[in-house]
Amino acid sequence: AVANAFRGVREAADAHGSLTAKEREFCLLAGFAATRNEGGFRVHCTRATQAGAMVSEIEQVVILLLGTSLGLVPVVEALSWVHDELP
Repeated sequence: AVANAFRGVREAADAHGSLTAKEREFCLLAGFAATRNEGGFRVHCTRATQAGAMVSEIEQVVILLLGTSLGLVPVVEALSWVHDELP
């Protein structure tokens, strides 16, 4: 029941507003990178590519975090997750 409720919240959040699926995935990737949530980041790397994102776009999302909410080490770490997860 809890999983279904959470899924409902995610579906409602996705339906709210005008961001495309790819843009929503970029936002989620930034959040997962900022919190250093490797599992969530990896899942949403795949979902981002399924929504049409290129690896270079995902890399840019991560690199843009440098000096804002992340230092060099977490950015490099997230970039390594991208390349581990995606060809």
